[in-house]
Amino acid sequence: MRNEKSQFLRSIPCVLLAACNEGSKGMRSNQACLQDPSSNWPVLPGTLKRGDIEGLLIDLRSALGLSPARLDALLAMIRRTRPSDWTDPGTDAVCYVQQQQLAMDLDKSARALRYDEAALVRLGFISRGTIGNGRRCAPVTASPEKYGLSFSPLISQVTHLFELRELLQREANRVRALRLSCLALRQQFRLLLTELRETHPESPQLLQLEQAQDAWPHRMDRRWTAEALDEYRAAIAAAVREASQFRDLCHEPSGEPETDFRCHIQDTTERFPESCSCQESQHASRSEESNPPANIISADTAFLKPTQLYAISSEEMRFWLDGVRDGRREFDQTDFIEAAARRVPELGISDSAWEEALDQLSPLRAALAILIIDANRNHPVTPVRSPGGLLRTFIRLHRGGRLNLAGSLIGLVERKRGPVQAGPPGSVTSRHHNRFPSV
Repeated sequence: MRNEKSQFLRSIPCVLLAACNEGSKGMRSNQACLQDPSSNWPVLPGTLKRGDIEGLLIDLRSALGLSPARLDALLAMIRRTRPSDWTDPGTDAVCYVQQQQLAMDLDKSARALRYDEAALVRLGFISRGTIGNGRRCAPVTASPEKYGLSFSPLISQVTHLFELRELLQREANRVRALRLSCLALRQQFRLLLTELRETHPESPQLLQLEQAQDAWPHRMDRRWTAEALDEYRAAIAAAVREASQFRDLCHEPSGEPETDFRCHIQDTTERFPESCSCQESQHASRSEESNPPANIISADTAFLKPTQLYAISSEEMRFWLDGVRDGRREFDQTDFIEAAARRVPELGISDSAWEEALDQLSPLRAALAILIIDANRNHPVTPVRSPGGLLRTFIRLHRGGRLNLAGSLIGLVERKRGPVQAGPPGSVTSRHHNRFPSV
């Protein structure tokens, strides 16, 4: 797992150097690069300024293989150019400071600075030009010749560098989301094992689940790649589903009625749960605590079906729900946990807030909290401006026993009553669709 990420990072400078060679042919020759007035000099695209390039190089330091000392040298050279030269096609951005003076400013030897300059030339960031005695100087006449460190090669590759940063940011966001998913699924799996140890301590299936847990790594290494984390996530998700199915089977009645047995009194009226207020929902959940049915996700969603939760979710949450469902016909509790974890980075919620929600609320209720926060970002009256702050508020309310997720879910259902009730009989949005297994 570690080697995969190392190979990925080591390949970045090679790819970038190939792009530099392709995009700046003929610009690597020292004298020709600085003295060719036949065409306009490259400039920064759009409204970019010299300072934007400094920030870009700082962000890409590790990916480009630049040591902190070499990056400091590169930034010192850049800051000794005129900012206007980076956006003026009629002139070149050149650093004229003498090598000895620049070495003194950086508190390093001239020899070390020469090594830095040679490495930056190989990376395609600068090209060097000097007069006969090796000195650098600006022209004193109208001659186009310039002698110094030219940043035309770097300017030519700015687009590639921004694409590289975007690629690395996407990779980092994916790794973070997968890590948060793994944390939530592991927490859910531990809760399921705890429940099974209390109800079926001698079950062979419980032993198999415990052996699977022992085979997992004790912690997630920060250097794991997205592919390694995704493989780990899939293994945990499969174990969670297996444990949930085993737990639900244990809750089902073991006896079956005789085929010719007919009750004298039969009630054929279909009853569908109605939720008029939060108090009614809480009363219903309290009445079922002694024998929780096996077809609900939790007391907060006893009155909702999986497709109703899907309908009240935001478009972004639905996107992740469709992705993690992976072709299965029905949603399950694991889908909502994974989708919520994927939305945490996108909503700007910190990792610590998510981890605290997992510990305090349980993974399923934390997922419902994210669903509610996400859906209320477009609330017509009081839209959510700080998702992370609201999640912390939910945690504080839970500690005080005043968190009412059911009331928030009822409000979302009321706002989207049309889409929730849509669908012909027998469809996935019909009333007869199964609910979640219990928590």
